Amino acid sequence: MKTSADHKLPRLARCLALLAMLVALACFGGRADAAVTGDNPCPTSASNSLSWMGASVGQDFTIPSLRHQADSSQVPATYPMTVLRPADTVTYPGPRPVVVFQHGLGGNRCALWWAAQYLAGHGFVTTVHRSLPGNEQTASDAYRSGVDAVRSVIAYLKGLQASDPTLGPMIDLGRLGLSGHSMGSIISSQLQGDPSLGIKAIVAFDTLRRYVQGDPGAARIDCQSDPVPATQVTPSVPALSFAMDEPCAYKPDFKPADLKLSGPRWWSEHGVPNMQLVMKGYPHGGFTDGASADKKLDLAHWVLPWFERWLNGDKSQEQLLAAPIVNGRPVVDLLSSEFLSSACLDGIADSEDLRSWFDAGSPATSGAGRCDSPPGQSPDPAHPAPALTNRKLVKLVRLSSSRGWVRAGGKARLKLRITVKGMGQPVKNLNLLVSSSNRRVRVAGTRKVQRINPASTRVVVLTVRAGRKARNKVRVKVTVAGRTVGRTLRIRR
Repeated sequence: MKTSADHKLPRLARCLALLAMLVALACFGGRADAAVTGDNPCPTSASNSLSWMGASVGQDFTIPSLRHQADSSQVPATYPMTVLRPADTVTYPGPRPVVVFQHGLGGNRCALWWAAQYLAGHGFVTTVHRSLPGNEQTASDAYRSGVDAVRSVIAYLKGLQASDPTLGPMIDLGRLGLSGHSMGSIISSQLQGDPSLGIKAIVAFDTLRRYVQGDPGAARIDCQSDPVPATQVTPSVPALSFAMDEPCAYKPDFKPADLKLSGPRWWSEHGVPNMQLVMKGYPHGGFTDGASADKKLDLAHWVLPWFERWLNGDKSQEQLLAAPIVNGRPVVDLLSSEFLSSACLDGIADSEDLRSWFDAGSPATSGAGRCDSPPGQSPDPAHPAPALTNRKLVKLVRLSSSRGWVRAGGKARLKLRITVKGMGQPVKNLNLLVSSSNRRVRVAGTRKVQRINPASTRVVVLTVRAGRKARNKVRVKVTVAGRTVGRTLRIRR
């Protein structure tokens, strides 16, 4: 005699079989969606099997060097290049924005294959090429070759735009982006300032530079010298930058909190939007194709919106760039706790301590931020510039605590560090607005700092007093010179 349970077994088996079939179809469909058809210089890349990459078509080319005849000892005569384009021309019709990728020292076309493949699967035409790989002994030659290769790729794309019946109609060099890793990030930082190339936005993987030589935020050999003023770049286009969670390899003991902010600060001083993300636990090679799928997915969260914002003019992407949750995780869990991350986005964020900014609830900037206006012109002696405001003079605001809790009926102390730029003017009568999210926890309210000298740091101790009936947690926010930082403390009973 069959029991009611016996009757349910066939139905359960059928349901499980149907579920297995659906899973199999979904997996098969995911692989198909991520396929790269045509030429693929990186067939063993794990990125080829990631469903969220999208579908793209690859085509190989051999491009001539622009400088080989004039500099044949340092640059090769040709460069191998692969162009990736969207496979779905219904979703992505017409001319598409273009992003050129440059690898680092010793790299090749596969170094940033994941990023090129991801963008191509989401509506961009992308290129990967191989310049002179080089090593630490031949770094100068590799750099010259990389610069020549990027220029040569852009020139070749102009030719394809006019002559290739398939690719030509898809190439829009009026929406041109550039990206690179390591040495490629230096090349990206430098070439974005050349108006003849028409670059509109860049993404630098470890990391955005102020100096081609001697930048303190560099990753490897390029930090070994002092900054060379003659090699300063000219910030011209919006720049997204990622940095490793380690000091420079050639200066392992030099690791101030703002180590990675050299390039971003230079961009901000020129009034050009930028964002620097120091990724928690990432080594120098953690941005290349060998990184885990999870790491690539986290990076992709910012890479696509950055180019969508600045190449396609979609301002709604700024909300994604400043989102507090990425792939189900709080952004503060993805950012380094040792080195500062920063953002200078018009009306969205103006912070050199993004972890504190997110902890303060991602407050919008009030009024005009540093990136709301273009770079200042040369001063006119007949019309001297007015005195700088405190907003312009304050370089860094950081809030820290020795412990992450306060006892009910007790108190805790927070340290607010305010650093002033070395621009010859002190900060005067600086207001600090301190607020508490818990009505049973008292803070200072409003305080004033009378003066902070140029190129110096003032530490202000703020006291947090928790009432006896306080519970749960409290978020303390401090607003200084248009920047808001915060810390969340648990309340112990």
